[in-house]
Amino acid sequence: MKLKRIISLICCAALLISTPVLAHAKGSGNMNNGGGRGMGNGSGGSYWNDEDGVRITVVRSSDNKPVSRPFDMTNYNENNVNTFFIQKSKLHYRNGSVLQPGYGIYKSCRAAKVIPKIITESGNANIAAIRYYFTKELIIKYIAQCVGTSYLKLTDGKYKLLLEPIAYFYFDGYKYAMTATEAALYDEALGGGLRAEMVSLTHQQLPLSMFLEHPDLGYPAFHGNKRGRQSDSMIISQL
Repeated sequence: MKLKRIISLICCAALLISTPVLAHAKGSGNMNNGGGRGMGNGSGGSYWNDEDGVRITVVRSSDNKPVSRPFDMTNYNENNVNTFFIQKSKLHYRNGSVLQPGYGIYKSCRAAKVIPKIITESGNANIAAIRYYFTKELIIKYIAQCVGTSYLKLTDGKYKLLLEPIAYFYFDGYKYAMTATEAALYDEALGGGLRAEMVSLTHQQLPLSMFLEHPDLGYPAFHGNKRGRQSDSMIISQL
Protein backbone atom coordinates (compact mmCIF):
# COMPACT_ATOMS: atom_id res chain seq x y z
CA MET A 1 0.00 0.00 0.00
CA LYS A 2 1.42 3.36 -0.99
CA LEU A 3 2.16 5.90 1.70
CA LYS A 4 -0.04 8.97 1.41
CA ARG A 5 2.05 11.28 3.54
CA ILE A 6 4.67 13.32 1.72
CA ILE A 7 7.85 15.13 2.58
CA SER A 8 9.84 17.77 0.75
CA LEU A 9 13.50 16.90 0.99
CA ILE A 10 15.74 19.88 0.54
CA CYS A 11 19.50 19.65 0.38
CA CYS A 12 20.99 23.10 0.14
CA ALA A 13 24.65 23.85 -0.51
CA ALA A 14 24.65 20.35 -1.75
CA LEU A 15 21.46 18.50 -2.38
CA LEU A 16 18.09 20.11 -2.95
CA ILE A 17 14.82 18.33 -3.63
CA SER A 18 12.17 21.01 -3.71
CA THR A 19 9.23 19.03 -5.03
CA PRO A 20 7.11 16.92 -2.64
CA VAL A 21 7.85 13.22 -2.99
CA LEU A 22 6.55 10.07 -1.35
CA ALA A 23 8.74 9.29 1.64
CA HIS A 24 9.58 5.86 0.27
CA ALA A 25 9.68 6.69 -3.43
CA LYS A 26 12.45 7.83 -5.72
CA GLY A 27 10.91 11.21 -6.45
CA SER A 28 12.33 13.92 -8.67
CA GLY A 29 14.89 16.38 -7.43
CA ASN A 30 16.07 19.94 -7.84
CA MET A 31 19.74 18.98 -7.78
CA ASN A 32 22.86 18.59 -9.83
CA ASN A 33 26.56 18.22 -9.18
CA GLY A 34 29.97 19.05 -10.57
CA GLY A 35 33.49 19.33 -9.27
CA GLY A 36 35.81 17.72 -11.78
CA ARG A 37 39.10 15.96 -11.22
CA GLY A 38 42.11 17.16 -9.29
CA MET A 39 41.22 16.69 -5.61
CA GLY A 40 44.74 16.71 -4.31
CA ASN A 41 45.61 15.85 -0.73
CA GLY A 42 46.92 19.15 0.59
CA SER A 43 50.44 19.06 1.98
CA GLY A 44 52.15 17.95 5.17
CA GLY A 45 49.51 17.66 7.87
CA SER A 46 46.68 18.76 5.56
CA TYR A 47 44.88 16.01 3.63
CA TRP A 48 41.56 14.22 3.07
CA ASN A 49 40.95 10.50 3.64
CA ASP A 50 37.76 10.26 1.55
CA GLU A 51 35.39 10.61 4.54
CA ASP A 52 32.13 12.50 4.17
CA GLY A 53 28.69 12.84 5.73
CA VAL A 54 25.67 15.14 5.84
CA ARG A 55 24.26 17.73 8.25
CA ILE A 56 20.49 17.47 8.66
CA THR A 57 18.10 20.21 9.80
CA VAL A 58 14.30 20.10 9.82
CA VAL A 59 12.87 23.27 8.24
CA ARG A 60 9.26 24.49 8.40
CA SER A 61 7.94 24.82 4.85
CA SER A 62 5.68 27.82 5.52
CA ASP A 63 8.48 30.23 6.46
CA ASN A 64 11.75 28.30 5.88
CA LYS A 65 12.57 28.48 9.58
CA PRO A 66 14.82 25.78 11.11
CA VAL A 67 12.80 23.96 13.78
CA SER A 68 15.26 21.28 14.89
CA ARG A 69 18.79 21.21 16.22
CA PRO A 70 21.07 20.30 13.28
CA PHE A 71 22.85 16.96 13.58
CA ASP A 72 25.53 15.20 11.53
CA MET A 73 25.12 11.74 9.99
CA THR A 74 27.96 9.73 8.47
CA ASN A 75 29.07 6.22 7.58
CA TYR A 76 32.26 6.60 9.61
CA ASN A 77 33.37 6.57 13.23
CA GLU A 78 34.42 10.21 13.67
CA ASN A 79 35.33 10.13 17.36
CA ASN A 80 38.80 11.39 16.45
CA VAL A 81 37.51 14.73 15.11
CA ASN A 82 39.13 17.28 17.41
CA THR A 83 38.26 20.59 15.71
CA PHE A 84 34.70 21.49 14.78
CA PHE A 85 32.09 24.21 15.08
CA ILE A 86 28.81 24.19 16.99
CA GLN A 87 26.42 22.56 14.54
CA LYS A 88 24.39 25.13 12.62
CA SER A 89 22.76 25.09 9.20
CA LYS A 90 23.34 27.35 6.22
CA LEU A 91 20.07 29.10 7.13
CA HIS A 92 21.37 29.91 10.61
CA TYR A 93 24.46 31.57 9.15
CA ARG A 94 22.38 33.53 6.63
CA ASN A 95 20.23 34.76 9.51
CA GLY A 96 23.21 36.20 11.36
CA SER A 97 24.81 33.35 13.30
CA VAL A 98 28.60 33.22 13.42
CA LEU A 99 31.10 30.38 13.63
CA GLN A 100 31.53 29.15 17.19
CA PRO A 101 34.17 26.58 18.19
CA GLY A 102 32.75 23.29 19.39
CA TYR A 103 33.85 21.95 22.76
CA GLY A 104 34.19 18.45 24.13
CA ILE A 105 33.60 15.39 21.96
CA TYR A 106 32.34 15.79 18.40
CA LYS A 107 28.97 14.05 18.10
CA SER A 108 27.52 12.45 14.99
CA CYS A 109 24.99 9.72 14.21
CA ARG A 110 26.08 6.61 12.36
CA ALA A 111 23.84 6.11 9.35
CA ALA A 112 21.14 3.45 9.72
CA LYS A 113 22.11 2.28 6.23
CA VAL A 114 25.22 3.21 4.25
CA ILE A 115 24.88 6.68 2.68
CA PRO A 116 25.84 6.77 -1.02
CA LYS A 117 29.12 8.57 -1.66
CA ILE A 118 28.52 12.33 -1.82
CA ILE A 119 31.96 13.94 -2.23
CA THR A 120 34.13 12.40 -4.95
CA GLU A 121 37.34 13.34 -6.74
CA SER A 122 35.63 13.11 -10.13
CA GLY A 123 32.60 15.17 -9.10
CA ASN A 124 30.36 12.41 -10.44
CA ALA A 125 28.47 11.26 -7.35
CA ASN A 126 25.36 9.21 -8.11
CA ILE A 127 22.65 11.85 -7.67
CA ALA A 128 19.84 9.35 -8.32
CA ALA A 129 21.13 7.05 -5.57
CA ILE A 130 21.46 9.93 -3.10
CA ARG A 131 17.96 11.17 -3.90
CA TYR A 132 16.52 7.69 -3.47
CA TYR A 133 18.35 7.17 -0.17
CA PHE A 134 16.87 10.27 1.44
CA THR A 135 13.31 9.39 0.39
CA LYS A 136 13.33 5.87 1.85
CA GLU A 137 10.94 5.23 4.73
CA LEU A 138 13.67 3.58 6.82
CA ILE A 139 15.93 6.63 6.54
CA ILE A 140 13.15 9.15 7.22
CA LYS A 141 12.17 7.17 10.34
CA TYR A 142 15.79 7.19 11.51
CA ILE A 143 16.06 10.95 10.95
CA ALA A 144 12.82 11.49 12.89
CA GLN A 145 14.30 9.49 15.77
CA CYS A 146 17.52 11.52 15.71
CA VAL A 147 15.70 14.88 15.89
CA GLY A 148 13.25 13.67 18.54
CA THR A 149 10.00 13.63 16.60
CA SER A 150 7.72 11.02 15.06
CA TYR A 151 7.78 9.75 11.49
CA LEU A 152 4.15 10.82 11.02
CA LYS A 153 4.89 14.34 12.26
CA LEU A 154 7.95 14.71 10.05
CA THR A 155 6.06 13.53 6.96
CA ASP A 156 2.83 15.49 7.44
CA GLY A 157 3.71 17.85 4.57
CA LYS A 158 4.70 20.81 6.76
CA TYR A 159 8.45 20.24 6.88
CA LYS A 160 11.52 19.97 4.69
CA LEU A 161 14.89 18.40 5.36
CA LEU A 162 17.86 20.65 4.80
CA LEU A 163 20.88 18.45 4.01
CA GLU A 164 24.41 19.84 3.76
CA PRO A 165 27.38 17.60 2.88
CA ILE A 166 30.24 17.46 5.37
CA ALA A 167 33.91 16.75 4.70
CA TYR A 168 36.11 15.21 7.40
CA PHE A 169 39.74 16.12 6.77
CA TYR A 170 43.07 17.02 8.36
CA PHE A 171 44.28 20.61 8.34
CA ASP A 172 47.65 21.45 9.88
CA GLY A 173 47.58 18.14 11.74
CA TYR A 174 44.11 18.49 13.28
CA LYS A 175 41.03 16.62 12.12
CA TYR A 176 38.11 18.88 11.16
CA ALA A 177 34.43 18.41 10.32
CA MET A 178 33.00 21.14 8.06
CA THR A 179 30.15 21.93 5.73
CA ALA A 180 30.93 24.04 2.65
CA THR A 181 29.53 27.18 4.30
CA GLU A 182 31.62 26.62 7.44
CA ALA A 183 34.74 26.07 5.32
CA ALA A 184 34.16 29.35 3.46
CA LEU A 185 33.50 31.31 6.66
CA TYR A 186 36.56 29.78 8.32
CA ASP A 187 38.72 30.55 5.30
CA GLU A 188 37.61 34.18 5.47
CA ALA A 189 38.59 34.26 9.15
CA LEU A 190 42.01 32.81 8.29
CA GLY A 191 42.59 35.25 5.44
CA GLY A 192 42.70 32.44 2.87
CA GLY A 193 44.71 29.98 4.94
CA LEU A 194 42.36 27.03 4.48
CA ARG A 195 42.02 27.58 0.74
CA ALA A 196 45.80 27.73 0.41
CA GLU A 197 46.14 24.17 1.76
CA MET A 198 42.87 22.39 0.86
CA VAL A 199 41.39 24.31 -2.09
CA SER A 200 40.45 21.28 -4.21
CA LEU A 201 38.39 19.82 -1.36
CA THR A 202 37.01 22.81 0.53
CA HIS A 203 36.47 25.15 -2.43
CA GLN A 204 35.65 22.72 -5.23
CA GLN A 205 34.58 19.15 -4.45
CA LEU A 206 32.72 19.90 -1.21
CA PRO A 207 30.64 22.90 -2.40
CA LEU A 208 30.06 21.40 -5.85
CA SER A 209 29.14 17.93 -4.62
CA MET A 210 25.49 18.99 -5.12
CA PHE A 211 23.81 22.32 -5.77
CA LEU A 212 20.47 23.93 -6.61
CA GLU A 213 19.07 23.71 -10.11
CA HIS A 214 16.10 25.93 -9.17
CA PRO A 215 15.73 28.70 -6.54
CA ASP A 216 14.55 27.64 -3.08
CA LEU A 217 14.81 28.64 0.59
CA GLY A 218 15.71 32.16 -0.50
CA TYR A 219 18.77 30.95 -2.45
CA PRO A 220 19.18 31.27 -6.21
CA ALA A 221 19.85 28.40 -8.57
CA PHE A 222 23.57 27.94 -9.16
CA HIS A 223 24.64 28.81 -12.72
CA GLY A 224 28.35 29.33 -12.12
CA ASN A 225 31.36 27.25 -13.11
CA LYS A 226 30.49 23.68 -12.17
CA ARG A 227 34.03 22.36 -12.59
CA GLY A 228 36.16 25.08 -11.05
CA ARG A 229 37.28 26.30 -7.66
CA GLN A 230 34.82 28.62 -5.95
CA SER A 231 35.31 31.81 -3.95
CA ASP A 232 34.27 32.09 -0.31
CA SER A 233 31.56 34.59 -1.22
CA MET A 234 30.10 32.32 -3.93
CA ILE A 235 29.97 29.35 -1.56
CA ILE A 236 28.28 31.38 1.18
CA SER A 237 25.72 33.01 -1.12
CA GLN A 238 24.85 30.20 -3.55
CA LEU A 239 26.47 26.88 -2.64
